[in-house]
Amino acid sequence: MRWPQQLRMRALMLFRRHATARLDQEFQFHLEQQIAENLAAGMEPAEARSAALRLFGNPTLLREEAQSSWSWNSLDKVWRDLRYGARTLRRSPGFATLAVTVMALGIGATTSLFTIVRSVLLNPLPFAEPEKLVMVYEHFRDTANPGRTPYNVVAAGDFYDWREKTNGFQDMAAWRPWGCSIAGDHEETPESVPAAAGSWNLLAVLGVQPAYGRAFAAEEDRPGARPVVLLTWSLFQRRFGGNPSIVGQQVHLDTIPYTVIGVLPKWFTYPDQTVELWVPYSDHFPVGEAPPHDNHQSYVIARLKPGITAQAATQEVSALQYRIHYGESGSAGCGRCTFASDDQRRGR
Repeated sequence: MRWPQQLRMRALMLFRRHATARLDQEFQFHLEQQIAENLAAGMEPAEARSAALRLFGNPTLLREEAQSSWSWNSLDKVWRDLRYGARTLRRSPGFATLAVTVMALGIGATTSLFTIVRSVLLNPLPFAEPEKLVMVYEHFRDTANPGRTPYNVVAAGDFYDWREKTNGFQDMAAWRPWGCSIAGDHEETPESVPAAAGSWNLLAVLGVQPAYGRAFAAEEDRPGARPVVLLTWSLFQRRFGGNPSIVGQQVHLDTIPYTVIGVLPKWFTYPDQTVELWVPYSDHFPVGEAPPHDNHQSYVIARLKPGITAQAATQEVSALQYRIHYGESGSAGCGRCTFASDDQRRGR
């Protein structure tokens, strides 16, 4: 039998009753053809039928062999196992419920764990050349207390000095947690949202372009500058219906009118998915005062220059940090600096 006919018969065997009837018809047709040939050769009817049956062999055995070659044995076994399992579970409903619950919890936990491992450990950061990105922290000189972490977040004054007076990094940006209440110009219900304040060059350091509008400009990241805001995609969709015309309009953050200058891409969830909007880093810094060196609340992210290692770049920052705070107590966290690579930030 040619392969198209075999495939056709395999398909028919999925519907066993129809296929069995068709198989019986095939046997009967060939048997009658052989009987006719025997009669034409001069045999008696009874002799012709007996000779045809001897030539074909046992019909039952032939039927079983044909069904075995045309059927889907693996599917048949799976179907038999499923029917057996279903009958077993029906006889013990309590055990069935417990088994299904345990399996569901196990599959759910495994899926969640794999998703976390994949996003945290396997997938690279969705930024341009993420291998060149590092986070720079202050490092306590006094490490006598084993219960205290040696790393400290950065003061704004230190960040500005690092960026201006060192050359090991291609560029350096900072952000700090923020929060506010948002409302529109049309008496919408105010909403408290988590936010962040990022330096004007943060998106450039990360290699990110807004989906709509533009990023912060340098003149907007100064105390007393015109208030501007970047919306995350989630807030853009949830509160403003995904309407791009919101760019250029005003929203009120803590009753202060801010101009929306852009919307961040859908995939951008840095530092995490809870952040709903971004304002300039210097927002709410006192006008006319130098950024403080004692208010440690900022996270610094830097991009390495080509051919410069993270160790070499942070050594220069450490030397500057020591000069800035020389003579102060070690608890000021100012002895030297350290870096966290992409892998370290993600827990590898």
